[in-house]
Amino acid sequence: MTILPKENKSNFIKAALGTILVFGIMTIYVFEFAYLQNTFKAFHLVMGSLVIGFIIGLVLGQNFKKRFADEDERRVVAFGFPVLIALLFPLMTSLINRKLNFNPPKQEQVEFFKFEGYGGSRVGFVEGMEPGIDGYSIFFIRDKNIERIRSKEPHFKDKKEGERINLPIYKGVLGFEYVEL
Repeated sequence: MTILPKENKSNFIKAALGTILVFGIMTIYVFEFAYLQNTFKAFHLVMGSLVIGFIIGLVLGQNFKKRFADEDERRVVAFGFPVLIALLFPLMTSLINRKLNFNPPKQEQVEFFKFEGYGGSRVGFVEGMEPGIDGYSIFFIRDKNIERIRSKEPHFKDKKEGERINLPIYKGVLGFEYVEL
């Protein structure tokens, strides 16, 4: 067994913690994506938080780069901070919008449009076999727009186009509405 010098041990621990942090954030993103799909105006939430995160990252990067003497390190910090913080902000804003909301949902009547199952295979489908269903897309008309939410359960599968359905719509702390089924 090789014993690492103290400096190498410290770098190893930092690298290991950084790797765990990156994979942890990726895992949280994967779980949050299911909720983000059921957020109305999610594009505005994501794009707005990317821009705000980038601006905050620019400010922080400019401040932190002053701590480094090497020009390459300064450049990495100045460009890395805006990118990393911009990539984290959509996750943070979605979590804040949803998790800090303590208000009950309002039941809103919307016009049912259609219901369909969706499924996916990483390697394709065998010809002649019925593909498996991973979840369900529910399409409805709300404020003259066709909206889609996804669910693992087959809610509203017996409804016909044009029928009214009730959806529990939450208004998040940041103002973005979402559905949890």
